[in-house]
Amino acid sequence: NVCHKADLLALVAESPHEFFPQLGSDAFEDMGPLKMEGIVLVDDQRANFQSPSGNQVLRFCKVARYDGYYRNLGYVKNMGGIGAHCFEDYETLKMFVEEPSTYKETLHLHCVERHFERSSEQHPVELIIFDFDETLTLATFMPSDPTFEEISWDLPSLEGSDWTAEDLLTYNFESPFCSGSRLQALKAMLEDLSKRYVLAILSRNDRGAVAVLNLLRLAQLADFFAAIWTMPFRQQVSCGAWKADAAWHVFEAPLLEVPDEKTEILYHIVENSGKWFPQME
Repeated sequence: NVCHKADLLALVAESPHEFFPQLGSDAFEDMGPLKMEGIVLVDDQRANFQSPSGNQVLRFCKVARYDGYYRNLGYVKNMGGIGAHCFEDYETLKMFVEEPSTYKETLHLHCVERHFERSSEQHPVELIIFDFDETLTLATFMPSDPTFEEISWDLPSLEGSDWTAEDLLTYNFESPFCSGSRLQALKAMLEDLSKRYVLAILSRNDRGAVAVLNLLRLAQLADFFAAIWTMPFRQQVSCGAWKADAAWHVFEAPLLEVPDEKTEILYHIVENSGKWFPQME
């Protein structure tokens, strides 16, 4: 059974007659041999552009998603629709289909400010919350040793383990795709930001907040953060860690008070900051 759109499109490219019984008729006389690069997928879900099997949609248009008050239905989440906010979407899509080679993919950070009430007042940023896995790390690798989830863990504990300190730093933080040290550049950015803003981490990680903390300690990045929270809630591991006077402490983050969604957690942090930052108390 094919369950992913990228896999299905690969089959369409391979055996178009099975998906278009009308092939060969006058309506399809202009369509030549089909290849993946000859298919454009217009979709609102980024996950549909690449399958776990490795199949990729080579040309696609990502439709914007947004939340908002909609007609008489109240506040509706995850709406979409081409041209829902900008009729230029239609011309953009037509231009892309005609000249897709002029829209090269760039693997860069994309920063956005959504419209919100009083956005014109330009309220300054106060708190920056980072994801951890595949955000601060390229991919996350941790020692299998359960003591890595304890705040008393130290570097000598790696002796005889499945990872060396050098390998953990290399595989988690260094990029083979760029020249120079990614870890040093990341450290410089975090150091600069931490002088002007409060930094924290909110990550979906089953090993818990202390395991994330220990990996940050190993990379000498931990001191830039004020708190670490991991989700979902698990009784077996600590889901919260906070720093005061350069010392880290574990605590039970109030994850059970809020749905298991990052956006919901962010709203809860705004309304209940002291519960997420024990040092405020």
